[in-house]
Amino acid sequence: MTAVSAALIGFWLALGTLGVLPQVMLGLALGASVGVLNARHLAARVLRLGDAFESGGGVRFGLGLGFRLATAALGAAIAANSGGALDVRAYAAGLFGVSLLIFGGVALGGQRR
Repeated sequence: MTAVSAALIGFWLALGTLGVLPQVMLGLALGASVGVLNARHLAARVLRLGDAFESGGGVRFGLGLGFRLATAALGAAIAANSGGALDVRAYAAGLFGVSLLIFGGVALGGQRR
C-alpha cells in the first residue's frame, strides 16, 4: 500500500510542477501525504493495541485521534493559507482518498499482517 501511495504522490507532484493543474495536483499530493501519515500512525497504534491484548497487559490510551486530527487540520490550514497555490478541495480528496484505497484494498481481499 505504501508503494502505491508513494507512486501517486510522486505522480501528482510531477504533474503539479510541470504545470498540469498545479493547484489541484499539489493539493492532492499534500492531502495524500497527510493521509498516509495518519494511516501509518493508526496502523501502528492498532498493532500495539493487539499486542497488548494478546500479552494480557494493560492498554494505554493516548492522543492518537488528537494527533491525526491535528495533522489533518494543519494540512488544511496550509492549503487554505497558501494563497491559491493549493486547492483545499483537492487536499480533502487526497486526504480521504488514501483511506478509501486502504479500506478498499482490505475489503477486496488485500494482504493482512
